[in-house]
Amino acid sequence: MRRRQRGTLSTQTFAAREWPCEPVVAGRFVMPSSNTTEPGLPGSERQAAISRGDLALRVADAVPAMLAYWNDQQVCVFANAAYRAWFGKAHEDVVGITMAELLGPLYALNLPYIQGALAGETQVFERTVPQPDGGARESLATYTPDVQGGVVRGFFVQVADVTGLKALERSLEAALREVRTLRGLLPICAHCKRIRDEADVWTPIETYVQRRTEAEFTHGICPDCIERHFPT
Repeated sequence: MRRRQRGTLSTQTFAAREWPCEPVVAGRFVMPSSNTTEPGLPGSERQAAISRGDLALRVADAVPAMLAYWNDQQVCVFANAAYRAWFGKAHEDVVGITMAELLGPLYALNLPYIQGALAGETQVFERTVPQPDGGARESLATYTPDVQGGVVRGFFVQVADVTGLKALERSLEAALREVRTLRGLLPICAHCKRIRDEADVWTPIETYVQRRTEAEFTHGICPDCIERHFPT
């Protein structure tokens, strides 16, 4: 790793492992500002590296998924726009905050996954997050360890808002509870319309269906049968 000549450092942060301007200073990712000098690096290349860094930050903020980076002291180093919006925080209120401060009561629930990530194991889990308006949002979180030289320096966080998907899942589960499907070939009498069941017993079709589904029958007379059996 080449030693950089000290210059002005902006505390713009990022979530990429490989970067033209290398991390890490005091547990924070840093990006040299335009007046940073490095012997042997032409000004055009230096500016190009800074431009790529700015672009990466813009891309991260444009991504709808929540992205963040927490160091091994559980201090937030980076949080993209979606992550900040989820918690209703400004950039200056998130970067530098501890995970316990940000998560509040949820911290104890997430702690096993935090510890697992800091132990070098990727963590994937679901969480219901209460909202200030009294509602709740469903999330799917992934904690990916940042391992450098065999040492875990922190972990990357990706959180997807799956509130809509979970609502659809619950609707489908409710629908499945309401319906049980009859499958296969049903041996039915061509005259009386009874169905032969597994015990070789001929059962009225209404009884057969009611025993195997949540359906209920009401009885009436169709127009054809009225005309056939009750002619005027």
